[in-house]
Amino acid sequence: VTRPTDPEFHLFPNIVHSGEQLRVAISGNTSSSITLRVSNLLGQEVLNMDEGLEKSAFGWSAVCATSALSSGVYFITATVNNRTISRKVIVQNKLVQRLLSIAFAAPK
Repeated sequence: VTRPTDPEFHLFPNIVHSGEQLRVAISGNTSSSITLRVSNLLGQEVLNMDEGLEKSAFGWSAVCATSALSSGVYFITATVNNRTISRKVIVQNKLVQRLLSIAFAAPK
């Protein structure tokens, strides 16, 4: 359920290929107190994105280099105005992407 005071939280692209940049945008009524974390499926924090956060007139943004992340599912969690919002992102190795496209290609 989204409340009118909840910030908007967007990730793009999603699916991101390992080594590419993941962009995070948080807009709406946001305070100066914000944290941004990346965790794996076990809930272990694998990346702290706080230092990369930039404030603008529209909210906050950050860019995450995914080269340090293995292929898998991660959660980006933002804490804004004492509310925690999480989004799932898939990081995929380019080789895995190529193998999947071959495996699921239509037969000729």
